[in-house]
Amino acid sequence: MELPFDEVAYLRANPDVAEAVKAGQFASGRQHYDLYGRSEGRGRAMDELPGAPAGPPQAAAAPASAGAPADSPANPFMRFEQRPPAAQVAVDIFRGRWASDLSAVLGVDGTGNVPLFQGDDRPLLAANAFGKDGRLDGQDVLELGPLEGGHTYQLERLGAKTITAVEASVEAFLKCLVVKETLGLQRSRFLLGDVIEYLAAGPGRFDLVFCSGILYHMPDPVALIRLISTVTDCCFVWTHYYDPTNHNLNHHARVHTVDNFTTTYWSHVYGDKSTAFWGGNKGEASWLEKSSLLDAFRHFGLGQIEVVRDDQTFVNGPNIMLCASRPGARR
Repeated sequence: MELPFDEVAYLRANPDVAEAVKAGQFASGRQHYDLYGRSEGRGRAMDELPGAPAGPPQAAAAPASAGAPADSPANPFMRFEQRPPAAQVAVDIFRGRWASDLSAVLGVDGTGNVPLFQGDDRPLLAANAFGKDGRLDGQDVLELGPLEGGHTYQLERLGAKTITAVEASVEAFLKCLVVKETLGLQRSRFLLGDVIEYLAAGPGRFDLVFCSGILYHMPDPVALIRLISTVTDCCFVWTHYYDPTNHNLNHHARVHTVDNFTTTYWSHVYGDKSTAFWGGNKGEASWLEKSSLLDAFRHFGLGQIEVVRDDQTFVNGPNIMLCASRPGARR
């Protein structure tokens, strides 16, 4: 009998696939398995994963820590906790569904493999570019798409006066609140909602916009770039871009104009978003070519651009890290 496919276990055991799903390269782990994973010898269920315990694929569903409740209802919030308060207890709410590795900062288990809390240098590079002596002291930072709060945690440790982090995913937002309480973040505020709607409402000015891992999930990325330019003079960006020589998904081209800036959008439609999906809140995402991405920031006034990294061969698609600012705005 063929084993059932365990989406969560597959993504936990294959962090490269989890990153690809997050980036929109695959609709789900199941899609990756059907296209590539089966032929690559990657296990389809928990029983087949290296080092997995014997028995049916249930490890991701129920907390495995000592004293964890035996019952595991379909709705993880419809239960009462029996253990004394601890970081592990809070993290176990989403046990098996974390993308980030929280073990180093909280000493817990049951989280993911992506080192967003430690080992990810994007917040530090932003501080080096837009701060003073590698610090963000005194700065009000707007973070777009915090996911699980890993970069937020680092931005606070780098001295930011305030961090306002806007997240559209309900699950990710709740994870951020777990992180805020367990790590004791004092200057960070998480907001649940759409970043376009938030920026369009005119939230005020920020010293820095930290925009990592969100542009390539937008159906209208130039509209987001335009709105970013209305609230800041300095923006740190990490995003994928379109290059036909390195792509796993079928993209269709369409010409789009925002405030007299015309470019080509390379769009794709998301598939199943019901399990372990960390992408955008719309059904479609559009990628820009690298030259169009840079030109868009220039068009809307953030024309002083430094490309920090440009990885054209990354397995999940080409990506770029850049600092864009209004001329003369950097400290």
